[in-house]
Amino acid sequence: MGWPRALRDLKDLLYEVYLAAGAPSLDEIAEDVAADDGLAGSPSRDTVGRVVSAPSLPPSQADVVAVATVLARRAAWGEPDLAGRVRELWVQARMAQGAGRLISGFRGSDQLVLDDLEIHPSLDTDGARDRFGVLPAYLVREHDACLKAVVDAAVAGRSGIAVLVEGSSTGKTRALWEAVRELPAPWRLWHPLSPTRPNAALASLTDIAPHTVVWLNEAQHYLGPEQLGEQVAAGLRELLHDPSRAPVLVLATLWPEHWATLTTRSDPDRHAQARDLLVGHEIDVPDSFSRANIAALDTTAEADPRLTEAVQRADHAQITQYLAGVPVLMARYSKARSTERALIHAAMDARRMGAGPHIPLDWLADAARGYLTDAEDNALEGDWLAKALAYATQPCNGIPGILTPVNMGRPRNQRRPAASATPTGGPAHSPRGPHYLLADYLDQHGRHHRAREIPPIDFWTAAAHHAHPNDLKALGYSAWERRSYLAGETTLYADTHRIAAMTAFFCTACQQRISPDLRKVAMPPPVTEEAPGHRFLPPLMPRGSYAISPHTGVFVLNPDDVSGMARHPSPGRLNGCCGLDGLDGPNLVCDACGAEVATQQSDCWSQQLIALIDGVPPSGVTAISA
Repeated sequence: MGWPRALRDLKDLLYEVYLAAGAPSLDEIAEDVAADDGLAGSPSRDTVGRVVSAPSLPPSQADVVAVATVLARRAAWGEPDLAGRVRELWVQARMAQGAGRLISGFRGSDQLVLDDLEIHPSLDTDGARDRFGVLPAYLVREHDACLKAVVDAAVAGRSGIAVLVEGSSTGKTRALWEAVRELPAPWRLWHPLSPTRPNAALASLTDIAPHTVVWLNEAQHYLGPEQLGEQVAAGLRELLHDPSRAPVLVLATLWPEHWATLTTRSDPDRHAQARDLLVGHEIDVPDSFSRANIAALDTTAEADPRLTEAVQRADHAQITQYLAGVPVLMARYSKARSTERALIHAAMDARRMGAGPHIPLDWLADAARGYLTDAEDNALEGDWLAKALAYATQPCNGIPGILTPVNMGRPRNQRRPAASATPTGGPAHSPRGPHYLLADYLDQHGRHHRAREIPPIDFWTAAAHHAHPNDLKALGYSAWERRSYLAGETTLYADTHRIAAMTAFFCTACQQRISPDLRKVAMPPPVTEEAPGHRFLPPLMPRGSYAISPHTGVFVLNPDDVSGMARHPSPGRLNGCCGLDGLDGPNLVCDACGAEVATQQSDCWSQQLIALIDGVPPSGVTAISA
């Protein structure tokens, strides 16, 4: 594709006018320029060749404008307009900096490294931060050599990707930073964050310049979401193979379970692009220090007391976990009382059920009471939420607490892409009220130790009202997978699904998909006029949409938007004049399992529609939102 975009547009424009001018020789163009004393530029024959065909930006704007002017004259194009456009594109290309910021800008601010690169802060011991800095000394281990090889190749001009894989608080993100922190200008670092991580990545992928580090901490947030995640992965693959933007360096971290999800072939294959991007580029990070690693640490009296304490107290030589404050956080979690634990469990369940990292407080508050016993709920005081939140957010030995408040305004150091460049994937979400981030290690702890726990009904009801729209598809799948435990709450997952921007419908009995992704619209008025030359009314619903009938509550679709259905085996359901009148109950069944799923109206006097049955197993359909 080429970078920057303005340079690509400039080269395309020059080549277009060159062809329109009859593809004159380089000598002819140079002679035309030399014969016009009014032109500021005076390019040689070789310079003319570079202006027209070389991929790089010509150093002289005057030469480019001169070539464009004489070509416009030969092509009978408007000379002033073309010259003005060429000047504008040349300036844009010359001024382009690319996404992100210079890596040297991070080296002067430990807090910027912690905040923008999401490196875990270290616990503080005996004022060590004031004496030694926010981050303790770094010990090079075996995986660092593998990472260095990828970085060195990029410095030599070859684009590459490295993915560090291991659990929480094992030093993955810190290792990435140590590998690139000394890269000189013009190397930049770009960490896409806003409005959502995949949206931010897609919006600025075309702005990635050569010598850029693409920072994908917790890469599942970029590559995991269906549709958007695959678009991000495809864009990154294209970037890595684009010689005009080399070298670039893509650095990512993943937990093992997320690695497995993104790299394991499934049916349907939801992560094909992500798998092709990642496989072969993983670097495993050990979750503990070897004896040789520990022997290499400086634990003398003059050493950083944080390292000394970690060596003495860390279980199973898990030094980085100790420095990240894991024992302190776990102790605080284990001592939490009922309301405090309920708030924490609601956050854990939100993350493992599919929510993004920033969880609305309204969701946690409405869900928390569902985790309490009747006696605990009856004993609640009016300020229970404030007290529970104060406990969960209390910093521990200089590191953030179990929950950390998140600033949901526009992030610092992030570009505001033009509206036309922002990918669409649903309505914009304007976060309301406070949001909180669950400590990384407790997120992982919840996924492992609460894996068999089914969140209470209040959790799902709160999710339907407060979850981010981008999270609803994953939450909907989680609710659907646990539907047998949610008996009697059949509207629960339907409420969750219907809030999202796009919805697909599935047979409840066998989970066969029976529609593409559809957009919800208002129920249209009945159609009253036949299409010209037809004796049937046109379909009630536009293609690609569905509505919920205000009278019956059923899902109404265009007949061309359904698949995987067959006519009902009972002739008594198939009455009508010239088609199906739909007056005798459901007349369509799932062609995979035979469950009743819909009623079709297709008669010459009726509306043309499909009405899906929003039912309970073993019949009906389930809506899963994207």
